[in-house]
Amino acid sequence: MDRNIPNWITNLALDIFKNIRQYEAMPRFQEMVNKWAEDHEAEIANEITWNKQRASHFEKNVATNDRLQNEQAGPPEDGWQFQNYVQHTGNSHNMIQGWVPPILSTSAEPEITHLLPLTRDHELTLHEKYTILSAVYDYGRKGTEGIPPWQWPSPDEWDKPGALSNAKRGIFFEILCDAVSDLGPDDEGWLRVILEDVKKDVAEWAGGQLLYAKEQANGAVTETRLGRYVRWAKNHWLISIIIFCGLLIIAVGTVVEKFDSIVAFYNKVTYQQETDQIQTERVEDKPIVNATATVEIIISSEEQLNVRAVNRGAVLAFGKDTEALLTLSSKESMAKQMGTSEVRYSSELDMKITDKAFKQPLSFLQQVEFAQVRFDIIPPNSEVLSGTVVCIFNNNITIELSVPSQKMCDKLIKIPDVNIAEILKKHSEIK
Repeated sequence: MDRNIPNWITNLALDIFKNIRQYEAMPRFQEMVNKWAEDHEAEIANEITWNKQRASHFEKNVATNDRLQNEQAGPPEDGWQFQNYVQHTGNSHNMIQGWVPPILSTSAEPEITHLLPLTRDHELTLHEKYTILSAVYDYGRKGTEGIPPWQWPSPDEWDKPGALSNAKRGIFFEILCDAVSDLGPDDEGWLRVILEDVKKDVAEWAGGQLLYAKEQANGAVTETRLGRYVRWAKNHWLISIIIFCGLLIIAVGTVVEKFDSIVAFYNKVTYQQETDQIQTERVEDKPIVNATATVEIIISSEEQLNVRAVNRGAVLAFGKDTEALLTLSSKESMAKQMGTSEVRYSSELDMKITDKAFKQPLSFLQQVEFAQVRFDIIPPNSEVLSGTVVCIFNNNITIELSVPSQKMCDKLIKIPDVNIAEILKKHSEIK
């Protein structure tokens, strides 16, 4: 984690993450951030359209109409205003003065809503509150999954519908995250008030999502209780005989469908018992079906960078001796000068289904002794100041590693003494 990020921001980002994890609310955050980005994109489009209409009025109407250029003649209609317009033609600039209708006057210019810095002049909507917290989370988080739902298009995806819009929205959000760095400790109280509002909405959203599931679960709960009664009866032979006789009498007086119902009931009870057994499976015994990682590396550098490098990604490898046990990779990475002679490199990586660790139990990773990181865009032999690696296995097992300061060996960054066994043990205890 960037050591220049204030503790109050990292603590707030952690509280936001806890709320997301508690209610599995990532879809809600993504929905609200996407709503903000959609509105922001529309605001910018409206401003562009307005500027084009204003330019067209001055260049086509005012420039060819002496009446509209004559301030002394007065407005041609009520509400028109006499204003200036600078026409840009190549390297030259031409001032045009004239009368404009109210809709094209500077006072009618569409506004672009800027969420940061925080201001009392704008009352935040609910989706704007979500977006501000999402920016704080992405700026100050210790890795984990990022909130924005858009992916930067790959070179062969730019012609696909929505690709350009996704790229725009990603840039909008990145700019907002950059603005978080200008927040100060005095803003924390306000941000925590916003967090409380979002927490209430998340709880209501989660309740609505779970309502149907709870209704469906009522039947399963009843079956579980009956299952306990059946198991209890099996351990008391006299009661078992009485129940058996009762069932026999009922069976004699009923049709074949009753027997089918009893069989179905038995199958359901058996299935419930098997499900209970699966749910109690140890964390380390579960197979690895997916793995993602967020890697951030801070190096000492004066280079002025603020780029997204496509097709120049990163690799994270977990190993033992000379053997790679698990490898995650990405196709792109980002680099940004932090303004303190430090450049932060980051990338989102994932495991391919062809990897050696795919479908191995998590205990397979207990062999890991070290990890290595490689970024294509980091200059060889750079001085690493700090960094974090956060892996998420099966969407719920988080492993966080700190990258120590070091001088890179060519392009390799080393993380020694990795003890995944201890981390898995803690997850089992939490469960």
